[in-house]
Amino acid sequence: MHFKIASDTMRTTLDIDKPILNELKRLGKKQKKTVGKLVSELLATSLKDLEKMQTIQSKAAFNWNSKSMGAQVDIEDKEALHAAMDKAP
Repeated sequence: MHFKIASDTMRTTLDIDKPILNELKRLGKKQKKTVGKLVSELLATSLKDLEKMQTIQSKAAFNWNSKSMGAQVDIEDKEALHAAMDKAP
């Protein structure tokens, strides 16, 4: 999996919990990447996944389900229609 990351590098300070920083350093050594590069890649992936999730959730916010209910009352039969209306809550 390849990620295109802008070549403009910016410096910033992040407060990272020690166990997470240790894991980042371990992964960085294993993958032969700097911690900064690894963090950038992981954040890029997470942001992309988050955007996908938000898109899916916004599309799924309303789902219209429909099905044929079939005729319950013959509307031309006045007595059956009135009887059905009297039963309605």
